[in-house]
Amino acid sequence: MQEALISETLILFVVATTGSGAEPHAMTCLWNLLLRSHLPHDLFEDLDFSVFGLGDSAYERFCWPAKKLSKKLLSLGAHEICPRGEGDDQHRLGLDGALEPWIEILLETLFHSYPLDPDVGKLRPPSKPLPRVITTDMASAPETLEPYGADPNYFDVTVRCNRRITAEDWFQDVRHFEFVSDRHIEYNPGDVAIIHPIATSVEVGSFLLLMGWANLADVPFSILHSMLDQTLPDRIPCVTTLRVLFTHHLDFNAVPLRSFFQILQYFTTDDTERERLDEFLSLEGVDEFYEYCQLVKCTICEVLSEFRSARIPRDYIFDVFPPLRPRHFSIANSTKVLSPPQNPPLCRNCEIPHETQDAQERHLHAPYVANLRP
Repeated sequence: MQEALISETLILFVVATTGSGAEPHAMTCLWNLLLRSHLPHDLFEDLDFSVFGLGDSAYERFCWPAKKLSKKLLSLGAHEICPRGEGDDQHRLGLDGALEPWIEILLETLFHSYPLDPDVGKLRPPSKPLPRVITTDMASAPETLEPYGADPNYFDVTVRCNRRITAEDWFQDVRHFEFVSDRHIEYNPGDVAIIHPIATSVEVGSFLLLMGWANLADVPFSILHSMLDQTLPDRIPCVTTLRVLFTHHLDFNAVPLRSFFQILQYFTTDDTERERLDEFLSLEGVDEFYEYCQLVKCTICEVLSEFRSARIPRDYIFDVFPPLRPRHFSIANSTKVLSPPQNPPLCRNCEIPHETQDAQERHLHAPYVANLRP
C-alpha cells in the first residue's frame, strides 16, 4: 500500500467516523501504515490531497479521523490543495450542507492545478446511472418468500407485554416489552434484540397502487446484483415480489435525501415537475428543498404522490428506495431468570423515536413498535 500511495500525485479522501471518533474499519490498514515511526518527513512530497470527513457534531470528536488523516499527511510532506470539508449530520441538509460547497471549491482548485486538455472540452452533464440490479420475471416462485426463515438467529416471538413507562405527556415514549417464543433463545450480557419492522398490508397496497404496480405486485422475479460496488439490503431473496420487498426490505415512508430527487428526475416526464426537481437540486433551491422535505418530514410516498408522472423501472427500485432498517433494543433480563419457552429477551427502556430523532425511524418504527399488541 505504501508504494501505491507514493506513486500517486493526487488523492481525494472521504473519511467516515465510527464510535467515539474512531476511524472506520476500511481505514485501519492505511492508518497503521501512516503511524510507523520510521517514515521520512518528506515521504509524500509529490502528493496533492484533500479530505472530506463524515461526522455528527453532536459527538465531541466530530470528524476526528478526517482531521487526524489531514494532519498526518501534512506532517509527511503532502500538500493539501483544498481546505478539509466536514459533513455534519446535524446540518439541516445533512452531509450535503458541507459537501456541495466543498465540491465547488475543489473543482475550481483542480481546474486550476490540473487543467483539462483543450480537446477534452467541458464536463458533460451526468447521465442516468446504471441500476444496481437486473430483474427478470419468473414463471413461478419458491413455496415461501419469508426473508428471514433461513437465518438461525431469527425468531418468531409473541408479544406478552407492551407497556409505556414514561408519562403520556412526556416527549419520549419509552416502553417495556416482554416476548414469548416456542424456541429456546440463548443470549449473553451485551447482546441486543433486533426488531425488523414491516409495513402494513394496507400501506403497501396503497403504495403499489400509487406507483402503478398493483397488477405486478405478486409477480415473482429474480434479482441479479450487477453493480457489486453498490450495496443491497440484507437478506434479499434471489426470487421475490414487489409486495414482499416493500413489506420487508424497502422503506417508502422514509424522508428522502437529495440523492432521491437526483435519480427521480430521470424518470419524471412532466415538464413542470422536472423544473421543480431541478430547482430542488440547485444551490439556489436549497432553502426550498429544506422547507419542502426536511422541515415537515415529508415521506417518499408523499413526494411520489405529488410527482405523479414519475414511473420508476423495477430495476431501479434499490437505487431509489432506502433499505428498511431494523432497530436495536437493549435486553433487560438474563436467560437464567426464566426457563424455556418463556426466556426471550425482555426489552426494557426501549425509546420510541420522536420528532428530534431520525425521521426515517420515526415514520415506521415508532408506530410499528408502539402498536405491537399482546
